Amino acid sequence: MMQKNNLIRKLRRPINLGRPQGAKSKKLKMEQNQKYLKILIEQGVPKTQIAKILKVDRSTIYNFIKRTNMQFS
Repeated sequence: MMQKNNLIRKLRRPINLGRPQGAKSKKLKMEQNQKYLKILIEQGVPKTQIAKILKVDRSTIYNFIKRTNMQFS
């Protein structure tokens, strides 16, 4: 009976799974391709095409540009 009560009490506590809410990874997937990405964008290559070349999703390109505050000439 004691074990059952302890198990029930333990199961009622909320369990935090995954990364902490609001935390983002410090390392970005596109960091090693940053120079190449900037050159392609400055040459006028569409971001969709860049995503296909780099084998990442289009949103990864947009998010990387947004998070790094990339400036283009």
